[in-house]
Amino acid sequence: MATRRNTPLLASTVVTLSAATSFGLTRVFGHTTWLLALIVAAVLAVAVVECASAFEWSGANTVALLTAVGFWWSAIVTRPHEVWFGLPTLTSIRHWFEALGHSGSVLRTAVVPVAPQGAALQLAIVIVFITAIGSAWSATKPDGAINAIVPQLALFIALAALGKHGYVMTAVVWTAAVTLFLLTHQNLASVTNQAAFQAQRPRPSRLIVGGAAGAAFAIIVGAVVGPQLPSASSAPLLRYRDFGASRDGPGTITAISPLVRIKDQLNKRNAVELFVVRANAPARWRLVALDSFDNNSWGLSKNASTAGSLDDLATDQGGIGQSLIQNYAIGPMSGKFLPAAYRARSVSRIKGLFIIAPSASLVVNDENHQGVHYTAESELTGATADELRGARTVDPQDQSLKDDLALPNNVPRRIIALAQNLTSHANTSYDKAMALQQYFRANFGYDTTVNLSESDNAMVDFLFKIKRGFCEQFAGTFAVMARAIGLPTRVATGFQPGDLKSDGYHVTTKQAHAWPEVYFAHIGWIAFEPTPGIFDRESPGNPNRTATGASPPPPTGPGATTTTANKRVPTTTTSNIHTPLPKLPKDRILTEPSSGRVRSTNVSVPVRVGVALGVMGMLVGIPIGGFRFWRWGRRRRREFDPSLRARITGAWAHANEHLAWIEVRRRASTTPVEFAMREAPAVGIGDAGPALLELAQLHTAAMYGPDEPVIEEADAAWRCVDSIDRALRTALHTKRHGWLVRLRW
Repeated sequence: MATRRNTPLLASTVVTLSAATSFGLTRVFGHTTWLLALIVAAVLAVAVVECASAFEWSGANTVALLTAVGFWWSAIVTRPHEVWFGLPTLTSIRHWFEALGHSGSVLRTAVVPVAPQGAALQLAIVIVFITAIGSAWSATKPDGAINAIVPQLALFIALAALGKHGYVMTAVVWTAAVTLFLLTHQNLASVTNQAAFQAQRPRPSRLIVGGAAGAAFAIIVGAVVGPQLPSASSAPLLRYRDFGASRDGPGTITAISPLVRIKDQLNKRNAVELFVVRANAPARWRLVALDSFDNNSWGLSKNASTAGSLDDLATDQGGIGQSLIQNYAIGPMSGKFLPAAYRARSVSRIKGLFIIAPSASLVVNDENHQGVHYTAESELTGATADELRGARTVDPQDQSLKDDLALPNNVPRRIIALAQNLTSHANTSYDKAMALQQYFRANFGYDTTVNLSESDNAMVDFLFKIKRGFCEQFAGTFAVMARAIGLPTRVATGFQPGDLKSDGYHVTTKQAHAWPEVYFAHIGWIAFEPTPGIFDRESPGNPNRTATGASPPPPTGPGATTTTANKRVPTTTTSNIHTPLPKLPKDRILTEPSSGRVRSTNVSVPVRVGVALGVMGMLVGIPIGGFRFWRWGRRRRREFDPSLRARITGAWAHANEHLAWIEVRRRASTTPVEFAMREAPAVGIGDAGPALLELAQLHTAAMYGPDEPVIEEADAAWRCVDSIDRALRTALHTKRHGWLVRLRW
């Protein structure tokens, strides 16, 4: 009989192929701290498929185990704080399915590089696990080499389309893994008809040597020569990234957020200078305003994501304010948006520049802005606190403000009740907004280490339990509470003024910021600053505002502090800009110990993997130990059966089960002696042949002989079983057999 195709070598090449495909995610996630978790996911998938094949499990049992293992691993990596002794809890299950439902939003809104956490990391683990299953299952088939590559190829192409930069290395790694898999599969196919124990240990075939050499040459040539070809850096024939946005006219903006991984950047010491702006007064250098909230993140609604022409800047928002002219020199900054103080009224012509009229945001087709220079003229609001207090209440039926008042139906009632409570004494829209702002500034702390679980309760935890966070939490939560009491509100993203030098304001990644804007009838959008410690000269009534309207610059650097309202709070340091929407980070959770101090459970991926592997070792070891104990008990029952005839037939059954493990099975049409003399030696049972023949003769005599077997014959039968086991065990160390077969012994 042919040897099994699912050898450890073939399984390891499937894992290698899955790992190489996962490596392509470095172009999406930006670093490799998550890579080990994805490799383990591939190992688990292949191991379960191997077990199912070796033990001949039913399809239903295999699917059930694969589902359980895939869910367990993705849950323990993405939510280690929600598992109990390595087992998912009801909370982790609920949050897992919430994140799975949110994965569609991640795919639609995320802009590279994506933070490897929460729904994004969970989706990556699930996809890698599923593709590894498809490859492992196909690889065991004699003609399944191409079928095994298809799911990995589909995922690799998708990642190549989504990712940025570093395509040469990922292509080299993936091509090498595919070559290794194909050569291994083909080499095994050439020996599948050899006998299990008669074949000598094969030497490396010419196919392996020649194929490996040819593949290595092709990979090197492709990696070195390919990028140097004249067309390698040319514009693509099909610009799939621009679907929905025209290069020569207005369209729909597909990259909807200028911020990514704010928390990570806030805690970095080294800042990157993004641009320099020369202006006669400081201002917020705004990128875009986000008006759509889906209970997980802030983004652009359909009405606010349509790009128009420069003429749309002339649309009046109501008030008359101070003119501010800004001259920008853009550095290493990427994304669809360019900065300008709100509200921009005119801007010098830039190739591919369009406008989002409702928020006066500047949009460009090319995401690489380095070296761009332009001039913008903005009109800063001149409204005073008294003017804002006298503004009439907006009509909630006003269709033009529908998107700025919308909230999901499942916003927790506690949040709405708190907003109503805090503003119950306020009579005007301005007083209500100031009441919310003062609540955050007086009762919350600034903390860049805060992480919140990815669930609907994240905002509740922030408001009622943790009460610490950074600009994204404050701006997003303020906006939700303001909408709950009827104030049209959106979340703006951009930058604080930066450091003033002789040539202008120098703005770095540490000045990136998010803040809420509230609409006032006949006046327009007014910025508020709920983040503690942020000095703001633009928000009327801000407690940090000086008598002249100017504000002293806040301290800079990680951990800098300033005094506000008799509280010592950190100032804002901010982040890099690249992706979607400022949103409450919900990938991890904070706990509040009894001491009142906030403790973060920000566990690194390697630690998570180490803990999970320990738990997985226990989960694997217990079943293996149980199986061996059950097998020992079954042998004792057979070997010491009160009936001597049953002892001998039990020995024969025991030996046949062990032979079946190595694919040596007796056909129903042959007698035990015929099987021992002809069939078994034909497929190769090595030194087990004499003992098997003796056992077959004892079994035949016990079954059909006229006399009852004696104790000596029963003992001889089990000695034959031991001899057969020793011979097979010795052969397993020198011949090709799956690791599961060896594990059984």
